Amino acid sequence: MVSHHRNEVAFPGGVIEPTDGSVVEAALREMVEETSVAAATVAPVVEFEERSLFPAPFRSTPVVFYRTDQSAITAGSAETDDVYDIRIADLADPANRGSIRVLAANAELYRLPYFTVGDVTVWGYTAVVLSAILDAMGWSPVPPATEVNIQVWNLRRLARTASEFSRV
Repeated sequence: MVSHHRNEVAFPGGVIEPTDGSVVEAALREMVEETSVAAATVAPVVEFEERSLFPAPFRSTPVVFYRTDQSAITAGSAETDDVYDIRIADLADPANRGSIRVLAANAELYRLPYFTVGDVTVWGYTAVVLSAILDAMGWSPVPPATEVNIQVWNLRRLARTASEFSRV
């Protein structure tokens, strides 16, 4: 896990290795390395367009897999602390969705979604990808149950504010 994103909920992921034949193969390899999912039990469903990881200088191509094996998933490496099984219906529920307005000098820089299901809060890039998946499935953005304003004088502070909005 990248040191400045420790303790964030995130999908398995990493870089494309020279032995990977495609983005889908890289995503599958990372998922197998970081979880207990067996490669033979999944099939790719959709490969999204490459996305910026703003404000970080990275790019990512999310890949969604369908899993035929419904056994529990566990952490598969030292990179993974925990695995959460969250239903799509819970993510789509407006009561579990929020919006973070990132402000600088009281002007909106951008808006980020977040999800809170039980004691799990998903925010940042992972929440952006989840929102895109929900949109692709026909669940358009809904007015979030909670909107939080974060005044950012330094973009690095944004990473330290996760606990602020997860308690709202």
